[in-house]
Amino acid sequence: MTEQYGRHRWVVFGDLNWPSGQEPSSVPPEWHGWLHCIRDSSPATMDVAYPIYHVPHHANKTGTPLSYAPKGAWQNSSKRNWKKVHVWDPASAATSA
Repeated sequence: MTEQYGRHRWVVFGDLNWPSGQEPSSVPPEWHGWLHCIRDSSPATMDVAYPIYHVPHHANKTGTPLSYAPKGAWQNSSKRNWKKVHVWDPASAATSA
């Protein structure tokens, strides 16, 4: 046996215009099961029924200017424009209640 176990199935990406040339999250869940030998029948021969809550796939934008940057991250355009600590004023608390 000259092959490593589990190395007989692979993906040929159709769109190689991604910054790294390939994007692993573009493999649909139904093909993931076949690719990792969880099931033997390929989804091309199966009728896949999607649940009501199924949403279309969105590409992973990590490493691009469109990547997610949470509040306070250096990549976020509004870096640190909020107050972390607010001083409690008992007079304003009494009037607002």
